[in-house]
Amino acid sequence: MMLRCDRKCPAGGNRFVWVHAFSLLEVLVATTVLALLLAITLATFNQTIATLGQASSKASSFQTARTAFDLMSKTMSQATLNTYLDYYDANGVRRSAANATNFIPDSYKRASDLPFVIQQNSNHGQSVVFAGQESRDASGGKQGTQGLLNLCSYAVQFGSDQSFRPSSYTGPVSYRYRLMQAVQPRDGGVKVFSNTGTNWISGVTAKELPVAANVIALIIWPRLSPLEDSDGTRLSTNYQYDSLGGSALQLAQLPPVLQVTMVVIDEASANRLASGGTPPAVIETALSKNNRFHDVTKCDSDLQGLQDDLLTAGIKFELFSTAIPIRESKWSD
Repeated sequence: MMLRCDRKCPAGGNRFVWVHAFSLLEVLVATTVLALLLAITLATFNQTIATLGQASSKASSFQTARTAFDLMSKTMSQATLNTYLDYYDANGVRRSAANATNFIPDSYKRASDLPFVIQQNSNHGQSVVFAGQESRDASGGKQGTQGLLNLCSYAVQFGSDQSFRPSSYTGPVSYRYRLMQAVQPRDGGVKVFSNTGTNWISGVTAKELPVAANVIALIIWPRLSPLEDSDGTRLSTNYQYDSLGGSALQLAQLPPVLQVTMVVIDEASANRLASGGTPPAVIETALSKNNRFHDVTKCDSDLQGLQDDLLTAGIKFELFSTAIPIRESKWSD
C-alpha cells in the first residue's frame, strides 16, 4: 500500500512523498501463515520425538531378551557328544557291565555317553538339554577348568520369582513367562552325565535360573542344511530329537543346524495381562491354537498365526530368529 504525506522542500514550498506500508489485512494474512507454519513444524517435531521415544522404549524393553538370545545361541552352538562305535544286540541294546554276561552282539554302530535331547514343552515350543563346555564345578578348585563339560538346558516357563529372588527382597511376587537356563555343575570335575532311570533331565532343570522375562515361546527345530533337506523333515517331523534313543539318524550324533525362534512380549503387555499365578488366557490360547509348534511343516504358518493373534489382542511383541550351526556336528547317514 502507498501512503502520501506532505513535506516542505528545503527551498520552500511543498511536495508529495510516497511512503510504503502494509495494510491491516496483509498483516493479518502474514500472521496467520506464520502461525500455520509454526503449528506444522511443532507437530512434526512432536511426532519425531514420540517416534524416537517409542523406538528407544522398544529397544530398552527387548534388550535383555536380545542379550539372552545371543547367549543361548552361542551356548547351543558349542554342544558336543563323545561319539564312538560300539556293539548292540538284536534288540538295539548296547553292551554294558550289567548285561556283559549274556550279551550277544548283533550290530556295530554309533554310541555316545552324552545327550542331546529336544522335547515338547507343552504349548511353549520346545526345551533342549545338551552337554557343553561351560566349565562349571561345585568345587572352587576346578571352577573354570578349560574344557570342563556340563549339562545345560533352555526352556520357557511360567511361574513366580520366589525361588530365585534375593532373600532380602520383600516386594510382591512377580508371575511371568521366563526363558530359563540351567547349567548343572560337575562334582569334583567328574560325572557329567549318568543315563540311569528317567529323572536325569529333572536333575538338570533343578538348577534353572531366569535369563530373560516375558519370553512366551522357544521353538527349536533340528534340521540338515537346505541342500540336503529342502523341507527340513529328515531329522524330525515334530521338532523332537533324542541322541540317546531316537531314530537311526538321531542316534549318537548332533543335528548340523538348529533353527531357533524366540517370541517375547513387552513388559507393558505383561503387566496388563497379569492375573497372579494363572497364565494369561489370551497368551495360552494363541500358543495352543491349531496345535501350534508340533509339526515342522507348519512352522512358518504357525508363527504367522501367532503373530496375528498377538496383534489382534493388542500385545506388543518381538521375534528373534536365527539358524545355529552346531560346530561339533559330524552328521552322517
